[in-house]
Amino acid sequence: MRLLLLEPDARLRSQLRQRLQQTWPDAQCTSHPPDLAGPLPPEFLVQGFDAVLVGVTGVDKDALQPLTDLSSRRGFAPALCVLRDEDTTLAERVRQTGAFGVLTPATIESPAFPALLREAARAQ
Repeated sequence: MRLLLLEPDARLRSQLRQRLQQTWPDAQCTSHPPDLAGPLPPEFLVQGFDAVLVGVTGVDKDALQPLTDLSSRRGFAPALCVLRDEDTTLAERVRQTGAFGVLTPATIESPAFPALLREAARAQ
C-alpha cells in the first residue's frame, strides 16, 4: 500500500501512518503538508500511489478547494477525505465535492479504514 498524505496536522499524519502499518507493515506513506509545502502542481497525478488522504478542516469553498482540484484531475488516485470530527454535514459536502471516501476519527480506528483503502487501491 502506498499513500500520499496531504494533511497539515502532524499528529493526525502520525496516527494515520501507525494505523496503516498495523494492517500493512511495509506500507509507504509520503507526507506533503499543504500548509508547509504548498499545493501539488497541476501536472502531478500521484502515479504509483494507491490513494491520497486529504485533510479538510471546514465547509467553506477555500477549505474544499484542494479536494475539488484533486478530484477533478483525470487519472488522479482516489482522494479520501480526512475529517477532524464526526461532522455529517461536512462529510456529505466532501462526498459531493468528489471524494472517493470519508475518514473520521471513528473510521480510522475501525475495520472500515483498511477496507476503504483496499477499495480505493482497487479503483486506482
